[in-house]
Amino acid sequence: MIGPLETPDLADSLHFEDGYFWSDICTRCGFLPGAYRSETTDEDIIILGVLESYSRGLFEFEGFVREGGLIEGLIRLERKQWDWTSSREIAFQSAAMEEFDPQRSTKSARNRTA
Repeated sequence: MIGPLETPDLADSLHFEDGYFWSDICTRCGFLPGAYRSETTDEDIIILGVLESYSRGLFEFEGFVREGGLIEGLIRLERKQWDWTSSREIAFQSAAMEEFDPQRSTKSARNRTA
């Protein structure tokens, strides 16, 4: 699910392939697939990436792959115009995926309510 921090409510899918990631909803809104990197910690895998849209701004993603493949993330959207900047934070939560490794994956994180 993707949406407001308190209550993400839109079904979405996060994809990882050939070093790029994207979200179905975000690509429909004009954001192009972006490069990502991942770091393994003792507890999680951290995913960091950026999607950009000429008309909609910058989408910075910071997510955590939890045990069992659950992905939880925070998305920071920022749009700059010549005289103003708008920003917004939204949440991303996926259903669990088996054997998910974003460093080698061509899988998708399908979202649905738990």
